[in-house]
Amino acid sequence: MEKEFIENNRSGKAATFLILHNDVAIGEGTLLLSPACSAIAGRKVLCDGKKIANINALRIQKEYEGQGHISKLMQEMEQFAIRNHLSKLTIGVEAKETRTLAIYLHLGFTKFLFAEMEEGELVLYFSKQISHLNSRK
Repeated sequence: MEKEFIENNRSGKAATFLILHNDVAIGEGTLLLSPACSAIAGRKVLCDGKKIANINALRIQKEYEGQGHISKLMQEMEQFAIRNHLSKLTIGVEAKETRTLAIYLHLGFTKFLFAEMEEGELVLYFSKQISHLNSRK
């Protein structure tokens, strides 16, 4: 898995972003840019390699939650997507993670795409349209 992660970033199939606090990584998120990434498993509704990318592996250390770091990270990822001519972002969340779901809805991921079982958990997928017109500088 780690080998694929590194290769995906090197080859441009993914872009990983870090949240730094006092020069220490406290969180991360990866933008999957290719349907060939194993986390996408060819599901082009999540990532088509052209206009749609998927936000994956979004996490932050517990003690830094609720301080706006995830919102800033999402803004950076959205700006990267816009600079790379993408028009839609997708994201998945386990149905039981209601706090995380509320955050994603607040951040604009309001279009429900589909739900499926993954490793015994129900995962809900949502999307968000992005454009130069509604981007934050």
